Amino acid sequence: MSPSTSTRATRTDYVAETLRRKIVLGELKPGTPLRLDALSEQLDVSRVPLREALRELHAEGLAVTYPQRGAFVSDIVRLDVVDSFMLLKTVEVAAAERAAAERPEATAQLMSTRYQALSNVIHSDRDREKYLTAHQAFHFAVFESIEESPALQRMARILWNSCERFLNAAHVEERLIQSDHEHQRLLAYMADGDVTAIRAIAGMHVEHGAEAALHGLGFAH
Repeated sequence: MSPSTSTRATRTDYVAETLRRKIVLGELKPGTPLRLDALSEQLDVSRVPLREALRELHAEGLAVTYPQRGAFVSDIVRLDVVDSFMLLKTVEVAAAERAAAERPEATAQLMSTRYQALSNVIHSDRDREKYLTAHQAFHFAVFESIEESPALQRMARILWNSCERFLNAAHVEERLIQSDHEHQRLLAYMADGDVTAIRAIAGMHVEHGAEAALHGLGFAH
């Protein structure tokens, strides 16, 4: 890879992650135009990495492009919420089962370290961006601890961002406390290497997130 290609890739990653976070956190709301000129000035990048970043966000379902109109932050619709959580449950349960069966002690150790960082955010300022970072790090300890799981990781990152976006848009603060209790149980069952229990709590954790998102977004009925 030439230096220019590497630099462009780095800039594309930066732009994609910056916009992705703003969308997931709700700073860029559904229907917000993603204008190349404005974003180029705001992020101090050329149009080339911007276009490439928008293609990534489009593939992840976070942005949509209309002919003659340009790119926009995608809308949140009920079926997307239902399907995203359903698929995330499949991926997270599969990873948790494999980790509990193959590397429970190492996985629990990594989860424990990251849980402390997550707990600190929850019990201090509850900064939304810090929580997003710590929450993702805790969950992805499972994916990082198992071998040969790039497909699971890729799918999980896309689904995880979508589901976190739905939860942020739903404004369900009470979910943080319920979720924290479930994180503790995930950690305890992983430390025990209890595959059956980890399968159950991992699935329930995602299901509870789906219920909170659907209710908060007004899609429960």
